[in-house]
Amino acid sequence: MKDFTGLKRSDNQTAMITYLKNIPVAQIEAYFKRTEVESETLSAILETVELGLTTNGDCEWASSFLLSLAKADNFELTLSFSEDSDKERIKKIFSKIKTTLGEESETKLAQLEIMYTV
Repeated sequence: MKDFTGLKRSDNQTAMITYLKNIPVAQIEAYFKRTEVESETLSAILETVELGLTTNGDCEWASSFLLSLAKADNFELTLSFSEDSDKERIKKIFSKIKTTLGEESETKLAQLEIMYTV
């Protein structure tokens, strides 16, 4: 995730979404099991994910990615300190996933809503 921090500074959204998509979902879980997701990192990830939701595949990836991220150490605490803009972004992401994937997303969305509710 150090590379992601560097990309954040460059403000290159295309590179950031490509970077995130290239991380295996299982690796996200393993990395953040040992380390908390910092509020700044969560904000940047949410912004990047929201901007990267353009296809069905993007929405499927985003739902899996966000489920894995929510399994991070002390995620609930990080989420409780998140900005209102992040909470609004989460709602937009979930809405986009639901609109794009429809019924096939219901199970994952239900899980996401539980994990991302403060």
